[in-house]
Amino acid sequence: MNKHQKPVLTGQRFKTRKRAPGGTRIDDGDKTKMTNHCVFSANEDHETIRNYAQVFNKLIRRYKYLEKAFEDEMKKLLLFLKAFSEAEQTKLAMLSGILLGNGTLPATILTSLFTDSLVKEGIAASFAVKLFKAWMAEKDANSVTSSLRKANLDKRLLELFPVNRQSVDHFAKYFTDAGLKELSDFLRVQQSLGTRKELQ
Repeated sequence: MNKHQKPVLTGQRFKTRKRAPGGTRIDDGDKTKMTNHCVFSANEDHETIRNYAQVFNKLIRRYKYLEKAFEDEMKKLLLFLKAFSEAEQTKLAMLSGILLGNGTLPATILTSLFTDSLVKEGIAASFAVKLFKAWMAEKDANSVTSSLRKANLDKRLLELFPVNRQSVDHFAKYFTDAGLKELSDFLRVQQSLGTRKELQ
């Protein structure tokens, strides 16, 4: 690349398989379509995934104009979580959590998880748990909840579950069982504050 060419971030480190209309894979099982330097072929541990996150972080810090394109690519990837295997979803959740923790991505990317198809199949809640674990490994609970508040997502966390399971008790049990008691406590506090405001 010469000095007149600008790098373009198209999400190729993620797009390991082509999608047909509807998000289904058209090259499932074809190993020739996957690069060796891909987050999905990496080991599933925090330190390895953090190294991938650092690549994106350094790239975006150097070329600020890539920031919006990267955010848009991540939103698209989260919309098509069904196209990825469970192991790939876990790695993507870890990467997203680390990128949220170091400020490379805004919390608004999480709005893609509220898609009906992801919520109904339980993918949204499962992905969110893995993402929040990675995020909290980078930052403390106060920082995470503050970011959620700034993105106006603090009151939408229940939407990660289907309508018949959108209760504080279900959320608290699900997230506490996953080792994220801080988030269930946060939601309880938010709900009690909301109830108090309604009563006034």
